[in-house]
Amino acid sequence: MAHDFDETLTDRELVIDHKFPSSRWVQGEDANEAAMPDEKIGRKFQLLTNQMNLQKERYCRRCVSEGIRGDFFGVTWFYKGDRTWRGNSKADEGGCVGCYWYDLALWKSMLNKHLAAIGNQAGRESSGTEAGPCLQ
Repeated sequence: MAHDFDETLTDRELVIDHKFPSSRWVQGEDANEAAMPDEKIGRKFQLLTNQMNLQKERYCRRCVSEGIRGDFFGVTWFYKGDRTWRGNSKADEGGCVGCYWYDLALWKSMLNKHLAAIGNQAGRESSGTEAGPCLQ
């Protein structure tokens, strides 16, 4: 089971999604090992609802054609990079890292850390103590 906001979803409501979008594949999908280790599965795939998968596909196709990475319902924050896709080639997976649509769970985790750092920094500033660096 997975969670979509505050709702628990069942296997029938989920699809397996490649983190690296097929719209950026140059030579098709790499072969998947029959006995792929869990860690590799986690690096390569994520679970999405069908609706989220369709939204991701639209954002990724736009990114491929315009070079502008997708937002999360108006939230334009990236834990790595910025709004501009900066891969070395169309098939450079590194250009997707940091985008919400590339790895939803990691993006959410990094955003929560970023917000906590901002909150901690604001607390230190109001108390007169030195503020540490904030995630970018």
